[in-house]
Amino acid sequence: MLSSHFMNAGLLVFLAFVFQAAGFLARDEFILRMLVLVGNLLYVAYYFLYPAQPLWDAIAASLLLAFINLALIFVIIRERTLLAMSEPETLLFNHFDKFTPGQFRRLMKAAQWHHRMPETVLTELGEVPTRLYYVTDGRLKIEKGETATSREGNAFIGEIGFLYNSPATATVTAEDTATWISWDAGELKSLLKRHPAMENAMIATLSFDLARKVASSTPIGRTVTAS
Repeated sequence: MLSSHFMNAGLLVFLAFVFQAAGFLARDEFILRMLVLVGNLLYVAYYFLYPAQPLWDAIAASLLLAFINLALIFVIIRERTLLAMSEPETLLFNHFDKFTPGQFRRLMKAAQWHHRMPETVLTELGEVPTRLYYVTDGRLKIEKGETATSREGNAFIGEIGFLYNSPATATVTAEDTATWISWDAGELKSLLKRHPAMENAMIATLSFDLARKVASSTPIGRTVTAS
């Protein structure tokens, strides 16, 4: 029995070591955290079951590490999934597919939502926009000189000014049926500078939107509807 007891103890310690070593070799952070968590729990079992008296200090230290790993696992899950995201944000995320869910949450935290407000001028021809807009639905009126067009939403407004700090090329007005979100341009740029991966995702998203607009554009003066 004594020999079996020490063999079981040795096996438990060995398994704990194997799980933690495998975790530190893993490239994926989620797998790393899960394997290290299992290793911590195996050490807790050893410290409780096999010494003559449970090693409470070692148990407490291992449990603390286990809880830290568990908390980080939940952070990783939240970063990688749409868990707890509202329905409007979940629908909007489909148009921001260059972002991870976690990056998108940070982006939305900095945004303001505007639902079917009175007719609102978003950009003025010749003026540098101070905000970046994304119109989710509703009609937009686009005026340039004496001519005007209209289009449905699902598009960024003010992205050229945001990217290049240049004046707006048209006056864009959101009609009272429109719903949009907006960011303060300076605050958003500061946020993106702190998170280079988000900055790359935003540049890719805005570039794709510009390319889509060019591909679907029609001569000024005609009325268009774009999805």
